[in-house]
Amino acid sequence: MEHNYENNIKCPYCDWEDKDSWEFGEESGTHTCGECGEEFNVERNIEITYSTTKINCEEKGIKHNYQFENVYIRKEKFEKGFWSDLPENEWTYHQIMLCSICGDKKSINISKDDYERELSSNL
Repeated sequence: MEHNYENNIKCPYCDWEDKDSWEFGEESGTHTCGECGEEFNVERNIEITYSTTKINCEEKGIKHNYQFENVYIRKEKFEKGFWSDLPENEWTYHQIMLCSICGDKKSINISKDDYERELSSNL
């Protein structure tokens, strides 16, 4: 049996997994199984990935250009690992603003009247 692209070195004879594979210091070579004692070939595979993000306005030294995106009501709370419903008198109203330059989002608390006004004007 062969093993390709595994997280640890696995013996192709008995399937033993070397939990200390990180100690294998070469790109390729031979390894001795810690279970059955057979010697086998090992090739280390390295994957390189990249991540990118926009440079936000603060990093550029310019002001955000926030514009209305949406409104929502928070009707639940997260407490002790669980979501639970809030009574209506504890609901909170929020407006989401999105920066048209860098994509930054912020949520601001608004009144119920402002929520209803924004909801009706942006439908």
